[in-house]
Amino acid sequence: MSTPLVNGIKETHRHKDYYITGGDLHLIAEHTHFLIHAYFFLRESEYFRGLLQSSAGDVRKASNLSTPLHVDASPDDFATFLTVFYNPKYAYFGEMTISDWIVILSLAHKWQFPEVKALAIRELDKIELDLVPRIALYNKNIVDVRYILPLYAKLCAWKKAPTEEEAEMLDKKTLTFVFRARERLRAPDMNSNSGDGSEDLISPLPSGTRRSTVEGIIRGMLKIEPDTDDLGKLGQGNVLSNSIRHSSERMSDSTIRHFAIFGVICRNDHPV
Repeated sequence: MSTPLVNGIKETHRHKDYYITGGDLHLIAEHTHFLIHAYFFLRESEYFRGLLQSSAGDVRKASNLSTPLHVDASPDDFATFLTVFYNPKYAYFGEMTISDWIVILSLAHKWQFPEVKALAIRELDKIELDLVPRIALYNKNIVDVRYILPLYAKLCAWKKAPTEEEAEMLDKKTLTFVFRARERLRAPDMNSNSGDGSEDLISPLPSGTRRSTVEGIIRGMLKIEPDTDDLGKLGQGNVLSNSIRHSSERMSDSTIRHFAIFGVICRNDHPV
């Protein structure tokens, strides 16, 4: 992620704001040369301490023009990250956008700046952002669970399940968790289900629901055209599962994955 450049800083240009007189840390982002103060990076980042400090504690890399470090970030993103340390308005970040804070959160997580990461989360919590994208962002950057818990609670309390577009934003583990939590919350007796997910969830269909109704809903979700031959053979084998398998050729992998998580699976040996 950050490695010495063998050829020094040849063919680079100085950043207009962050080539600071008195700086003692030379960093290269793509073809842009930054000269900043190592203090901020050594104070907080275990990642950069491992790169920069010798066993004696002195800065041994990137302290002069001939041995800079290359940072894995665009010049604009790196400059945005440095705003946290060199903000001319100190604690006021009113001009920062949601995109800026997403960049800061991502780099703080990658480079192990816990206090910068906490700042980014606090600032993002002040900014309007749709629920599912926020959950996806926080999960991607391994945000503390105390920030994610109320977001999960809101998502699980929604009257409607997440849309396919929203499901695409979440990883499989999160989707499965949300599905199980929603099932448990909607069970006739939610206290009968294990809170830790160690037991099978029990959320039966409404009394009187017919198998044909369930299969009709699934057909609609899969966009399978009704077939009179199939409908006449529903009691004679795996016609429905065959239809699903054949229709999978027309569906994207993500659609199949989302249906498997959110859909209802009817087994012929367990009729409704």
